[in-house]
Amino acid sequence: MEEIKNYTLDLHGKKLQVEIGRVANLANGSCVLTLGETLILATASASKEPREGVDFLPLTVDVQEKAYALGKLPGGFFKREGRPTTDATLVCRLIDRPLRPLFPKSYHNETQVIISVLSSDEMNPYDVLGIIGSSLSLSISDIPFDEPVGACVIGLIDNNFIVNPTYEELQISDLELTVAGTEDAIMMVESGSNFVDESKLLEALELAQKVNGEIVSFIKEIKKDVGKDKWELSSEDNDKQEIIKTISDKHLEEIKNVVRLKGTKTEKQKKYDLLKQKIINELQEEYDEITISQSFGEIEKKEIREALL
Repeated sequence: MEEIKNYTLDLHGKKLQVEIGRVANLANGSCVLTLGETLILATASASKEPREGVDFLPLTVDVQEKAYALGKLPGGFFKREGRPTTDATLVCRLIDRPLRPLFPKSYHNETQVIISVLSSDEMNPYDVLGIIGSSLSLSISDIPFDEPVGACVIGLIDNNFIVNPTYEELQISDLELTVAGTEDAIMMVESGSNFVDESKLLEALELAQKVNGEIVSFIKEIKKDVGKDKWELSSEDNDKQEIIKTISDKHLEEIKNVVRLKGTKTEKQKKYDLLKQKIINELQEEYDEITISQSFGEIEKKEIREALL
C-alpha cells in the first residue's frame, strides 16, 4: 500500500493542502488539493511509447465538474453528468496553455491530465487548484516534465491586492488577474478589470510571480520527497540538431529567401512546400520524415522571428 503523505503551504492567509498516496495510485502521478473546503483530484497519465506519425504533443486536459461536489444529484430527464460546462472548458485551456510549452520538444507520447472537482465550498474557485494540481501531478510522475508551474489569481479591492479572492470578493474586485508561471518566467496571463492603472497592473504581476515562486518551491520540495525517476527520451534531439546543422549549411539562404519573399500567401506557401519537399527527399535515407520536417520548421521559425525583429 502506498504511504499517504500530506503537505501544507500558507498562501497569504489561506492554507493550500496537498495529499499524495491515498487515491489514483495507478496514474503516473496524482494528488488531492484543498483550498478552504474546495477539493480537487489531479491525475496525470501517459503512454509509454510515442504516438507514431506525429510531430506534436498529444496532450489532453479534462476538467470534470461533478454535481455531487455541491451535494446535488442530477435530476429530471438526464440522470448522468452532462457535457463539460463553459467554465470547465475555459479551465482546461488555463491548464493547457502554461504546461504545454514546458514538455521536451521530442516528447510525443499520449498524455492526459484530468481534474476532478470532488467538493466545492462555493467560495474558493477551483481554477487555480487545477493548474497547480496538474503541475504537481506531472512533476512527481515519471513523465518527462521537469519545470513546475505555480498559479494564482490577484484581486484588487479598495486599492489593496488580494491573493486568490473568493467568488464574493471577485464580484466587487476591480481586477481579476490570473497568472501562471515558473520560478523564472510568466507562462500565461488572463485578466479582466475596471480601468486599472498600468503601474497597478505591473505591481499585480510582480505579486503574482512572487506567489507563484512560493508555489513552485513547494512543488519542488514535494517532488524531492516523493517524485519518481523520469523516463529517458530517445536520441531524437541529437538527430534533430544534426539535421538542423545539415539543412542550415546547405539551404539557409534558400529558406531566408522564402521567408522574405514578396507576394501572395498562396505563392509563398507553394515555394515553401517545394523547398521543404526538396530537403526531405535529400535527407530521408538518413533520417525519418517527421524529424526532418520538425527541423525545417524550427529553422523557418527562427528566420521569421529575425525578419520581424
